[in-house]
Amino acid sequence: MDYAALLTDGNAMAGALRQQLLGPGETSWEIDRCHVVQTRWHLSERTHEEGAAWLDVCYRLDLHHARRGTRRAVWLHAKAYSGGRSVDAYRAALPAACVIPDLGRPVMHVPELDLVVWPLPNDPVMGQLPALLDPVAVQPHLPPSATGSERQGIGEIRIVRYEPEDHCLARIGFQDTSREKAIYGKSYAGEKWRDARDCMHSLWCTGCIDPRAFVVGRPLGSCPALNAIWQEEVRGEALADRLVGPFAEATLDAVAAALAVLHAGPLIARETRPIGETVALARRWCATLARADTGFAADLDAVLFHLEREAAAPRRMATVHGDFHIDQMQWWNGRIALFDYDSFTIDSPARDVADLVGRLLCREDGEARWPLVASRFVELYRRHCGGRLAERELDWYLQLTLLREAYRSFVRHRTGWQERARRALVMARAGIAALPHPRSI
Repeated sequence: MDYAALLTDGNAMAGALRQQLLGPGETSWEIDRCHVVQTRWHLSERTHEEGAAWLDVCYRLDLHHARRGTRRAVWLHAKAYSGGRSVDAYRAALPAACVIPDLGRPVMHVPELDLVVWPLPNDPVMGQLPALLDPVAVQPHLPPSATGSERQGIGEIRIVRYEPEDHCLARIGFQDTSREKAIYGKSYAGEKWRDARDCMHSLWCTGCIDPRAFVVGRPLGSCPALNAIWQEEVRGEALADRLVGPFAEATLDAVAAALAVLHAGPLIARETRPIGETVALARRWCATLARADTGFAADLDAVLFHLEREAAAPRRMATVHGDFHIDQMQWWNGRIALFDYDSFTIDSPARDVADLVGRLLCREDGEARWPLVASRFVELYRRHCGGRLAERELDWYLQLTLLREAYRSFVRHRTGWQERARRALVMARAGIAALPHPRSI
């Protein structure tokens, strides 16, 4: 089996990871599933010249105890090296990884695979995670409004999303016998928590005033010591489920209206990226994809030619979400609840529209209506924004979005990534012509 294919195959890796966690003689815990949560391929000069890791993989192991019947999830972050360089990387990682996990060691070396593995709560960059994920250690950092005057005890802390060396989102449950109560805490590797906190608070305020606007779970403050923000739990219906049901049209209209309100509102983000930097980023994506597979050359040349030729400063600048897609939203109490506030920036409104459309065109969940949903969304958004959506800008940002999706397929490096990347590039060449004629859904 190809080395990269082995490391990104959960079934194939389950045995090796189990041995590292439990040892050869331990039979109490069994693996139900080894899930590859995230992969990131590194193809750069630095990787080859400095001996850096060429692949990062995040695994989640679902375990059950044979005798007690209990279940648990173990998250692992693995870095793959070449030429035996994992030995030096393992030695360098040892001093910083000092929290002993329930299973395994703080950092583990798998020499036969040239692999270094960190079990959570240890992370090579985010040293605050042991405090975030421990019920006792996190207690002093929680907002008083969450724990109440009686300082309720903490129940289960469950990891919702973990991107190694970048961020960790955890659901913190409280021992309240009268009702289920939980808050969410998101901790970052750097200072992004400050902008995320401010954008979340601004969205909360707008949502309290304008019934068409996005809503968010009530902000509960932040914790500089943990680089974290706190938020009340939102328990709504996944937007993807509603968009394939009988309320699809009304739901999509509510999303378009809320996005138009965001774009028409005040500038709440601090960061903006000049169009020249965006084009430079597109060039890097194209160069990487061309090195990965020469068969992409013709499509890459065509897409990059259009992006360079048509690049122009946006006609209108607005606050944009920056990572806008249907999995970032829920239907909650008749409103659209929006999540993830760390990618907000100042850019063309067409960027958010293209983000949602491009992601819908690339979805792989077997639902055939997504292109029609994407096309209808563009039409509904145009109505709510008063027609202030420049066709040329939408075409440009959609091509950029689809190029990015092709690049992400490579970076994630799952089985079949070439076909997914090729499909995205074909649609990128077509731009908005890839959308079907809009009609009601």
